[in-house]
Amino acid sequence: MSGIAFKTEREESSQIEPQRNAPGTNSFVSFVRSLADYAKLGAASALFLSLLELIDVHYQLTPVLRGVSERLVFSSYFSLNVAGGAAIGGIVGLCILITRSIYKLFL
Repeated sequence: MSGIAFKTEREESSQIEPQRNAPGTNSFVSFVRSLADYAKLGAASALFLSLLELIDVHYQLTPVLRGVSERLVFSSYFSLNVAGGAAIGGIVGLCILITRSIYKLFL
């Protein structure tokens, strides 16, 4: 042959084996990452909805909000929506992950 070496499945699996960590650590990290993904999704959806509401309110309240400072103070209220969306996303994600783990436990 021309110096090309082919690995068998046994050789490839033996190289993968030492890279594994403790099973509890991987499942916890996976759980936290999944929960963070749900929280990010909730925050992103709340941010998008807040931006739409902010644009709508600025058009409707143009005669009432005259200065830039009034608009900034009013806009700061919408940051609470993003924090609330992240909290709701985290709670929903926690419920989904708990339900999934219970489902796997019994089936």
